[in-house]
Amino acid sequence: IPTGLIETGEIKQKDKLIEFFKTLREEIDNDYVMVSLPEEKGFLSKIELPDVADDEIRSILELQIENFIPISGYDAVFDYEIVERIQDKDKKTVVVNVSAFPATLIKDYRAALVGAGFKPLAFETETNSLARALVRSGDNSTQMIVDFGKTRTGFIIVSGQKIKFTSTINVAGDSLTN
Repeated sequence: IPTGLIETGEIKQKDKLIEFFKTLREEIDNDYVMVSLPEEKGFLSKIELPDVADDEIRSILELQIENFIPISGYDAVFDYEIVERIQDKDKKTVVVNVSAFPATLIKDYRAALVGAGFKPLAFETETNSLARALVRSGDNSTQMIVDFGKTRTGFIIVSGQKIKFTSTINVAGDSLTN
């Protein structure tokens, strides 16, 4: 993506980005896309809930999301993944990873892609995309992925094919070059 169209995960020049996407769409001859959202604009939180049925988790998170991420539940789009269920002597809990993004960010990315003729099938965090692409299916070991980019470096710890930790720092290729 040409410099200046997207900066720190935010679309800065929507019309030029749409034109770039149109050219890309013609080159790849495919209308369908899976969208990897910029990590620096998202929030990942590991949350322990009382042990509840799987079909109740989303509604519980909807009511409590603001306690775990710094945006209102109304302004957030989120998804979750069950990491594990824990049974101690005294209590049972379910641990979930919650990924959340501002709704406006997702709307902006969707509008740019649809404006170029793409049909987005799914949106997910960049860390999920990387983990799925780099960790071999069935590999339950613990691994660290380092995503050394142009403007930031991301660290991802994956264990048992589940993301356990992520962090991003603003040191990367450009800073080293400068």
